Amino acid sequence: MLHAATNGVWIECLLRTLVASVLMVLAGKVNAQSIVADGQVFANGSMIAGSQPSPFDAGSSLIVGGSAQGSLAISDGGSVFLTLNTPFDTTKTSRIGFSNGVIGNMIVTGQNSTFNFGNNIIIGYFGTGTLTVEDGAHVINDGPALTGDSAFSVIGANAGSIGTVNVRGAGSSWMTGSQLMVGDAGTGTLNISDGGSVTTESGSSIGSQGGSGTVLVSGLGSIWYAGNVLIVGGAGDGTLNITDGARVNTVSQTVIGQSASAFESEATIMQGPVG
Repeated sequence: MLHAATNGVWIECLLRTLVASVLMVLAGKVNAQSIVADGQVFANGSMIAGSQPSPFDAGSSLIVGGSAQGSLAISDGGSVFLTLNTPFDTTKTSRIGFSNGVIGNMIVTGQNSTFNFGNNIIIGYFGTGTLTVEDGAHVINDGPALTGDSAFSVIGANAGSIGTVNVRGAGSSWMTGSQLMVGDAGTGTLNISDGGSVTTESGSSIGSQGGSGTVLVSGLGSIWYAGNVLIVGGAGDGTLNITDGARVNTVSQTVIGQSASAFESEATIMQGPVG
């Protein structure tokens, strides 16, 4: 009887240990949110490196790729956001590829992974910047700054800069804010594919201020809500390519090759077959 009782206690302890181990594994999977910085990544003026807690407060300024290469990865439901930390802060800004010749890369991947860029985001400021949003991740914004200026996104801001944004996969989305400029004095490329979506509230431009912009929207379910007005080739070179059943929606009008006094304008729109 004692032997049987001892075995019973041992089995019960073993079962409890197994259950606890399973629960720990499951908890690890649920909480395995990941934010990893590598190279030069600055949050609110301070350099960060390695794994960061989630959600992560980047302050009023986030720079990925400052004076040297840098990367930031948000995955597995991780979250990064910007806040105003002092009474003197009025705008929250994110920049990827800050300095001339510097490469900055940022990826937001996986269901419920989120990056709130604040009021403005510039991908390719003076350097080369890439933002990838995939596998059900989201990039959002906080709307207008305290100054009243509307939220906006720029891909390829200044002369010599190169910016690229990829939004791919069903459920992946980028809320650009009031305006989106692709190739604004620099070279900008936006790729929306495999069911990804991009939403701009007021207006969008492809190729302006002497820059060169290209937007490719491809695949069923892929969509760009370009706002009230879409300008393709306004004071710059602009190309819009829509293929394989993808869609681009504007509320009121699309302007092709808007006239400009300082720059020659060139616009191209290619509509592919419906998939």
